[in-house]
Amino acid sequence: MNRTARDRTGDHPAPVERIELNEDKLRLRFILAVVFLAVGLGALFYALTRLLTPDTGWQEIQTSRGGYSVGSDFVFYYDLGAGGGSPTAEKKKLTVLYTQAAAEAYQIFDAHQRYEGVGNLASLSDAPNETVTVDPGLYRALEKLERSGRRELYLAPVYEMYYSLFHCQELSETEDFDPFRNRDLADWCREAAAFAADPEAVSLEFPGEDRVCLRVSEEYLAFLREYGITDFLDFFWMRNAFVTDYLADALTGAGFTRGCLSSRDGFVRDLDGSGTAFDLNLFHRTADGKVYPAGVMTYRGPASLVSLYAYPVAAERNDWYYAMPDGTVRHPFVDVSDGLCRTSVPELTAYSSEGGCADVLLRVLGIFLSDTLDGDALADLAGQGVYTVRCEDGVILHTDPAAEFSALYAGDDVVFRAEQAGR
Repeated sequence: MNRTARDRTGDHPAPVERIELNEDKLRLRFILAVVFLAVGLGALFYALTRLLTPDTGWQEIQTSRGGYSVGSDFVFYYDLGAGGGSPTAEKKKLTVLYTQAAAEAYQIFDAHQRYEGVGNLASLSDAPNETVTVDPGLYRALEKLERSGRRELYLAPVYEMYYSLFHCQELSETEDFDPFRNRDLADWCREAAAFAADPEAVSLEFPGEDRVCLRVSEEYLAFLREYGITDFLDFFWMRNAFVTDYLADALTGAGFTRGCLSSRDGFVRDLDGSGTAFDLNLFHRTADGKVYPAGVMTYRGPASLVSLYAYPVAAERNDWYYAMPDGTVRHPFVDVSDGLCRTSVPELTAYSSEGGCADVLLRVLGIFLSDTLDGDALADLAGQGVYTVRCEDGVILHTDPAAEFSALYAGDDVVFRAEQAGR
């Protein structure tokens, strides 16, 4: 097939006669540090019920140094002084801990760049069929993903193509990377996805003691070599679900449990079990492409929330999407069945008081990555303590009988109301 991926750090050359997915391991160092600085989902900027003061109460905690860090991806608030200690001393400890954890998370979940003394995702891709010792946090994340049976981690070659699509500057360039407009590319995505879906072609083994082996068949290795592909694994859009949990574990493990941590791309961990109320903004995209601020959901921690949007909420183009002239949007939610992006609904929020963001995500992912929505499956999840919120025809449908909504949008063209969803 005649395709080439765009170099993420340079101009856009004319295509050559093969898919050349960028082999430069430095390509994401800068991009991953700033990609979420776009206005993004906006759904995670919530109102805290307590008044802030300069010294005590809910205050934002930021990382204290530059360099490679996920700190720019997150907003972290903490209720300083709530435990009776010195707010100043508590903030200093939190800043040091958060800064260190954010730097560690960036490195261990990096799918493209290796770091001295760090067993990360790139280390596994660089050593197929060899046993590699990885960071304990990454080991837990990979083990959880493998136990779930989800195969999205192995779509790295297809993700690379979509990443190039999202960064096209002109519509004419997208044909080289858009499988919906290019039949040869669609065929290639289907072939690559078939390998990703096959445990005999690629899988992870866990001998224990933080050791992992990436098993890759000779047939799949030959396929990747043909197209110059070197990355086998990538969390891609799912990365911050696992990073959020990693940061939350670091905080709670050190005894800090009165905080709220949210990524700019839709993952939230509220660690506070004191009854503090938080507000989550909800958005809805109608069939004609209009995006509405549907309303506000109020919830109380502890809770883990996942907000998935198949379109950029902000007017500006987000780095995880490409809006086509006909109103359709190419997004990162790729189905492992054929390598094409699809969702059953334009947006879906899921949350639970048990487990982390990755746990919630893995429970709803199969429902979201589908051609049609399975309402019965959402009802079943509610029976298991995983609640969902979605919009349909001006109605905010929720499965949590205790959910509270306010600021419902009302305009000339649409009026939103909240309603509990049935089967």
